[in-house]
Amino acid sequence: GAGGAIELATERVVLDTRVQRLSTDAAVAIAQGGNRVTAVGLDADLKSERITLRQRVRGSYGAR
Repeated sequence: GAGGAIELATERVVLDTRVQRLSTDAAVAIAQGGNRVTAVGLDADLKSERITLRQRVRGSYGAR
């Protein structure tokens, strides 16, 4: 990708390999380069590479 690897951290996650979906109701942290986003709850469609953050979303972006 344009920004390099994306790192996702959470305490628990449910992965349904049949439909390639990942979800959690726990706190999540996503980092890519100098950018960081935190939220509570996440749904991800791994086929379409789409992530939906559920609530309390906060982000900070590093300068390029």
